[in-house]
Amino acid sequence: MLWNLIGFGLIFWVSRRFERSLRDGDLFLLYLVWYPFGRFWIEFLRVDSWFFGGTPFNIVHLLTFFCVVGAATMLYQRHRRPPLAQ
Repeated sequence: MLWNLIGFGLIFWVSRRFERSLRDGDLFLLYLVWYPFGRFWIEFLRVDSWFFGGTPFNIVHLLTFFCVVGAATMLYQRHRRPPLAQ
């Protein structure tokens, strides 16, 4: 719950601070970076997960890793180029 509260505060601050440069969907992509990043670390605390043999990782670790990398890549790509004129 604390992780989500901090994430809300951070995303809310970003929405106000960078209001003019944000594009539609950027806040959602930020959430897709924030939440899975925290979930990745929290999953290490669970004792009821099935881990891959000989590793400290389970399927949630893989999913959250791909979600964070994918959302961060999309954010980077979206802001690499100037927006199209409408």
